[in-house]
Amino acid sequence: MIKRVSVKKLKIGNYVEKIDQSWFSTPFLFHQFKIKSSEDIQKLIDSRIEDVYINTEKGLDVDEKEVVEISTSSSINYIEVPVGSLIAGEVIPFSLYTKDGDGFTIYLKNNLPLHSEILYDIREHNIQTLYIDERERHLLDEYLKSVEGEKELSRKGLAKGFETQERTHRYNDYLNNYIPINPSILISGLAIPFPLSIEQDIRVSLFHEADRIFDEDLIPSFFPDYKKANILIRIEDKDKYQFYLKGLLAKIQTSEIKEDVRIAIIKENTKIVTKELLENPRSGIHLKEAKNSVNELIQTVLENPSSFYSLMRINTHDYYTYVHSVNVCTISIGIGMLMGLAGNHELFNLGFGALLHDIGKSMIDSSLINKPGNLTDTEFNIMKNHVLFGEKIIEGHKDIPEIALYPLKHHHEKISGVGYPRGLSGDAIHLFGRISAISDIYDALTTERAYKKALSPFDASNYLARHTLDYDQKVFKYFVAMLGKQERMRVMD
Repeated sequence: MIKRVSVKKLKIGNYVEKIDQSWFSTPFLFHQFKIKSSEDIQKLIDSRIEDVYINTEKGLDVDEKEVVEISTSSSINYIEVPVGSLIAGEVIPFSLYTKDGDGFTIYLKNNLPLHSEILYDIREHNIQTLYIDERERHLLDEYLKSVEGEKELSRKGLAKGFETQERTHRYNDYLNNYIPINPSILISGLAIPFPLSIEQDIRVSLFHEADRIFDEDLIPSFFPDYKKANILIRIEDKDKYQFYLKGLLAKIQTSEIKEDVRIAIIKENTKIVTKELLENPRSGIHLKEAKNSVNELIQTVLENPSSFYSLMRINTHDYYTYVHSVNVCTISIGIGMLMGLAGNHELFNLGFGALLHDIGKSMIDSSLINKPGNLTDTEFNIMKNHVLFGEKIIEGHKDIPEIALYPLKHHHEKISGVGYPRGLSGDAIHLFGRISAISDIYDALTTERAYKKALSPFDASNYLARHTLDYDQKVFKYFVAMLGKQERMRVMD
């Protein structure tokens, strides 16, 4: 028998058959499981899940007289943890809580990296102190001891491994002189007209010379899974790369290339177009090419909705503003489609605005954009100017609809009013700004960088689910539904 029960009535031995929430917004990978400990029940409570469905044929029934005594935040002793003692990028072995009136709310669950975006959120909310369960004091002591040597680096905004100028220079050289490409567009049997390099531990090495026939079976054994590697081309080979992409598209029309490769080509071309626009943001020609690319993305998704989830899977191993811009554009279009935005026109304005959302970063020194570590307060304030810089750039383009500017203007505003640059709140933030805000933070949290680990899609979504005051919850539900569909497509592949 399946019955709906309150989470607070659960006990060890119950079998949970269903949770009325997406798996992305709960701490459980599967929504069918047996309750094996009081910690399982506490996780449900911490996730603000009130009811679940249990299967009494697979587990125990709920017995009112045998209800497990569940510890709540009011029955746990918490101890203070100064924010300044936490190191950006390091995995936190204990759960962090914030004080919420008379109680405590989980802020970041244990065993996740303290991402710089999370620290920026702490700054915006002016949080000086976080808390941990007193029972995890030993984990805090071990953590503080292990990061003692990194405190001085952290104060300078540097990450472990980047103590020397040589390594930082090498990192910037790799970001500024190479373009990451999607390995799926490398087709066995075709000549590749440009050299291919691979990045490992910020060291770039050539592994395929120009004009050679590509054969993935002949790739050296030390690259066993090259499709997950960070494969690069030199910036000076950008034009050759675009010509190669056009040639592949022509082959697709003769059915020589698979559909998923066509989707990858479209996004790769959009990536190059966006890079050129960010390098010359006042160029009318590059702006027109960017518009055409967004229209092509939208047309592809409208003609074949399942193709969107292939677009979503294309990512990179490090942070490039132009790649991030395309990812935010793609995610925003996906959310907009699920929300029922009417036709190509609305989707275009949303997608194009999302593509332009970080155009103001073109006016900020690349050494700050690429800094391998957490930004200092001064640097963070400089970075926050990118929104206003972007508005200034767009003023010179008279043919951009006003509505398409909202992703740029509002993607760092928060529903709670603690965002920037104007501190807008609630309905003062346009829908396009609310959509792009979620797309922006999600892509930032899930992008792997040389100096810090990324959050998994599950953990990033779970983190956002806990921040109900900052992000539009209606938009977030559509976002989670979109990720759920993407995950099902991944499992089916």
